[in-house]
Amino acid sequence: VLCALDSNAHAQGVAGVVECGYNVQIGKLVLGVEGDYFWADFKNVVDNPFGTGGSATLQNDFFATAAARLGYAMDRSLIYVKGGGAWTRDKFDITDGVGGFANGRFSRSGWMAGAGIEYAFWNNLSARIEYNFLSFGSVNETLTTGGGLTATTPSVSLDSHLVKIGLNYKFL
Repeated sequence: VLCALDSNAHAQGVAGVVECGYNVQIGKLVLGVEGDYFWADFKNVVDNPFGTGGSATLQNDFFATAAARLGYAMDRSLIYVKGGGAWTRDKFDITDGVGGFANGRFSRSGWMAGAGIEYAFWNNLSARIEYNFLSFGSVNETLTTGGGLTATTPSVSLDSHLVKIGLNYKFL
């Protein structure tokens, strides 16, 4: 899974996802809504960024989406596209190794688009693979500083590419 924090930093990580949704099938057409929450550990760590020790960590610790889904059913397979809103939190933790620090926590919203395929093994169990693109645009984030370290207000652009593989259980 790859997540880019502006054009200079790339973060990788793993996530656990909880997802729920509702679908209606009309002939071969499937219409639905779904939401998901990713507990994430996507981060980029730079050791010794100032030459005096310390580190700089850029992290996203969750992603959430809410989307409409449109699919085409073929026997037990479903091919679909989806789109909607997306949310995340940026976390910055920077130390210079001699007592200075800069940090910040910033909630962000944006949009998402995705596509996938799902296969029903039994009446209530299916597996899926899905690609999602999440875009949060560019924002200026003011960091809290101390200990003699000063920081400019960074402009942070965030686009995330997520691949999900999962099992779904149908309750109804």
